[in-house]
Amino acid sequence: MNYAAQVTAPAARQTPPGGSPTSALSLDPESRTWIDSLAPNSAERKPAIRALHALLLKAARFEVNRRRAAVSHLRDNDHDDLAQQSADDALVAVLKKLGEFRGESRFTTWAYKFALLQAGTRVRRRAWQDREVSLEPDTCSLIAGDDATPERDLETAELFAAVQEA
Repeated sequence: MNYAAQVTAPAARQTPPGGSPTSALSLDPESRTWIDSLAPNSAERKPAIRALHALLLKAARFEVNRRRAAVSHLRDNDHDDLAQQSADDALVAVLKKLGEFRGESRFTTWAYKFALLQAGTRVRRRAWQDREVSLEPDTCSLIAGDDATPERDLETAELFAAVQEA
């Protein structure tokens, strides 16, 4: 997939809402290298994108493995597929928001966060995929009875209080 064609990062630094523009002096050297390399007109853009994707994939794999219990029903290659999709989406998001990087942390820390959030979201969604919430009339009557009255509610509350006290 050609990410450079999908995403065009702003050529100039943008001022974040309520903030000041990031100057070249306020970034650590590694972050400055990343920002310069990922610029749309940079000669090192493609290798920088590959390196960034590798970093994001590592972060996504970590998060998917950390949350593995939530999706234990998946095969190993499905876990890797979730991590790959998360890294792809995180890369697109990082490149899209590149102009919003304020330099309050290292660039790699900032980018890593995107992969963790993407992977966490994908795992949570996948955990609920193919699960069915039963809304049959039999189960609905267990939740709330049709014959509920104030007297019955009081009786139930007293019963629960007695059970709790016992």
